[in-house]
Amino acid sequence: MAPIAAQDNILRYLVPKRTIHEMVRLGPREDGGYVVPRFALDRCSCLFSYGIGNEYRAELEFIQRYQKPIYSFDHTITDWALPREINHTSEGLGFGEGCRDFVEHCRQHQISMGAFAKIDVEGYEYEYFLNVDIDTFADIAIGLCLEVHWLHHPEIQKCFIDMMKVLERNYTLVHTHANNWGEKFTYDHYEIYNVYELTFLHKRYVKQIAEITDSYPLQNLDYPNNPYLPDYDFPFFKDERLVAQRY
Repeated sequence: MAPIAAQDNILRYLVPKRTIHEMVRLGPREDGGYVVPRFALDRCSCLFSYGIGNEYRAELEFIQRYQKPIYSFDHTITDWALPREINHTSEGLGFGEGCRDFVEHCRQHQISMGAFAKIDVEGYEYEYFLNVDIDTFADIAIGLCLEVHWLHHPEIQKCFIDMMKVLERNYTLVHTHANNWGEKFTYDHYEIYNVYELTFLHKRYVKQIAEITDSYPLQNLDYPNNPYLPDYDFPFFKDERLVAQRY
């Protein structure tokens, strides 16, 4: 099988860029933890968490470490006993019934800038970002952690690429981690997972970028979501076909 063209290759959009910003871990050393630029956590005014479910250890650490407000949203839970420090609304992220746009939620809470978003909405991320006014979103959000799902489906692969092109207008991908609770599949000669955790920082805060030299997963920052399985080491990060057009 011939290699997939770079512009149509989902692996190309999973390769992060190295910046001057120090990365830190927020949350547990397993599923529920994320690697984020320290700058974004220091600078943000609050955290908006979508799809919180029953996993909120990162949110509690954010409150304890930064003493900044958290607004959580999940329309699949109503009476879940969330800690009182978390301001929860039983609404989802989106434009359908029971959901609202991030921008609307920010206006509701009188947040006009400086928010950081954490989004894990089980596949609805594509519908949302393919319909959002990304420039207005980016006027408010200085960065985001986004979990992307089901990349083994060809139709989702196209949605993923289109979504990443939307995000690239305003954001730089600064970290990638595979969720090893997902399934593996073969794509463009590589064995990869179908679920990834991505971290983005607004381009206004990214003055310099370079090719990745660190070995992924990052030591003392990345940990396997499923601690009983090995973490993924991203062999395609050094594939010249994929990184040549990223810098």
